[in-house]
Amino acid sequence: MFYTLQNLFTRPQEMNAALLASHTSTSRLSGSNGNILWMILLAICILPSCVKTDIDFGTQYLATNNTQIIKTDSFTTNLSTIYIDSFITSNTSAGVIGAYQDPVFGQITASTYLQIAPASFADTFSNTIFESLELIIHLNKSYYGDTTQPVTIAVQQLKENIEQHSNSAALYNTDSFLYKEDPIGIKTTVIRPSVDDSISIKLEDVLGTNWLSMLQQGDEQIKSLPKFNDYFKGICVTAVNKNGMVFGCKDSITLRLHYKKKDLFLRDGFVDFALYERSFQFNHITIDRTGTAIENLSKQNSEIPAATTNNTAYLQAITGSAVKISFPSIRNILELPGFVKIISAELRVRPVAGSFDSYQYMLPTLLRLSTTDALNKIGTDITKVVTSGTTSTQTGDLQIDDLYGIDTYYSYDITSYIKSQIAISSFNKNGLIISPPSYNFQTTFNRILLGEANQKTSNVTLILYYLAVNQ
Repeated sequence: MFYTLQNLFTRPQEMNAALLASHTSTSRLSGSNGNILWMILLAICILPSCVKTDIDFGTQYLATNNTQIIKTDSFTTNLSTIYIDSFITSNTSAGVIGAYQDPVFGQITASTYLQIAPASFADTFSNTIFESLELIIHLNKSYYGDTTQPVTIAVQQLKENIEQHSNSAALYNTDSFLYKEDPIGIKTTVIRPSVDDSISIKLEDVLGTNWLSMLQQGDEQIKSLPKFNDYFKGICVTAVNKNGMVFGCKDSITLRLHYKKKDLFLRDGFVDFALYERSFQFNHITIDRTGTAIENLSKQNSEIPAATTNNTAYLQAITGSAVKISFPSIRNILELPGFVKIISAELRVRPVAGSFDSYQYMLPTLLRLSTTDALNKIGTDITKVVTSGTTSTQTGDLQIDDLYGIDTYYSYDITSYIKSQIAISSFNKNGLIISPPSYNFQTTFNRILLGEANQKTSNVTLILYYLAVNQ
């Protein structure tokens, strides 16, 4: 639709009427003085209709008799779901563990891998008796799925060393390493992320007894870092059941060995085996999209138009999907009558109504826009100028309609981007990718469904203000 803003200046007709009234009141003047006055007034009346006036205050324009500011939201926005092949999940200071059957995105599982460092201790461990060995997982309050369902967590001992990629010194969501078939610890529990600070999983006594014996003997295998990592290669913490929840944890996972020491009386003691190296802790994420609208999304089929999936595009970055937004008809604005220039362009992104809530399917709090092309790689983030004069990445400024639930949206100023695309005359497949900021990309499961224009109350809309000359 097109909208014309109210002219901010007095119309020439109104000025003419005022001048005629003035002439009537001065008609009693005699001779040449009256004629001169009338000629001056007539010149003032004629001049505004002959000169086009653009009043420019930086990026703000005022409509005059010869120009007008027009608002339109009629330009097409095309959406598609794009495939994200792999991304780094190491060195994020966070683990993700669990499994969930999402009715829209499919079966999701998450496991965290890490190496353990030998304990740092001063005790000689003489006259000690083994009590227990536990894994302590510190929660970071994030979760995805149904928190009322119990989760069965298994701790698996690795059979091979965790090794980084030689070309990147990193580990990815697609990486995994072999582990022994039988878990060294397992626990079924209901996790309350907003209440619980940590969970504890008891590990097998045989492992704990062996470790205490090695400590008592001063065995180099449990004192030397390289030898310990060769002896105990690490752990994978994963979920056994397939439909519960995924929860987030800090990377300060600890194996704690409890013992009693005989002195004049028995006293309790413990020694901690902590994370070895953050860069070797990573998260392995899998997704089975069978039966979903985007089940064919893959490396070979890396872009699915929303027109083929019920006019909806799907974003859950951690499971490998993002949304591309393109503006195929944007250069048609050059053909509009009297078009002069773009004043501003706002992209308003509304999630599909009914696809989110405040407890299980929460919207991402931050979403960025990044430039892209036919290859669908994430490029430069769309930024804004902040008060200090520097720029920062736009993240949507999410507005939530708690009252009616129908006017929830993200908003972005994409004026510079739209101007740059209008200037390109050749055919292209440029667009914008919407995804979480890089620091949320690898560790959060929040997802969003976006609709094209025919989703009347839940769509992605480009709102343009442009300056036009009256014809």
